[in-house]
Amino acid sequence: MVQITRPFYLGKYEVTQLQYGVFDEPCPARLEGRRPAVDVSWYDAVDFTRRYTRWLNQNAPDRLPQEDGVRGYLRLPTEAEWEYAARGGLAVDDAAFQAAV
Repeated sequence: MVQITRPFYLGKYEVTQLQYGVFDEPCPARLEGRRPAVDVSWYDAVDFTRRYTRWLNQNAPDRLPQEDGVRGYLRLPTEAEWEYAARGGLAVDDAAFQAAV
């Protein structure tokens, strides 16, 4: 049984090619605009979160949530976090979530 013990935020929309391109070379698919970034390796996605966190810390540190005085950071969700969000997150009570696992 998987339990989520710490709160987390998950982006509502995919990272677009424009967003991805701000912190790295253009997305490998080389499509323009607001389409989702595709053909990005896991390592490139992790590197994107690292660069984005660094930018936020330098330019908008108050935009990152804090817990116990420690500033948050961007990262990829774990499998459990992804499943929790996909099943409705806080909109679904724990009993219903565990029954579906």
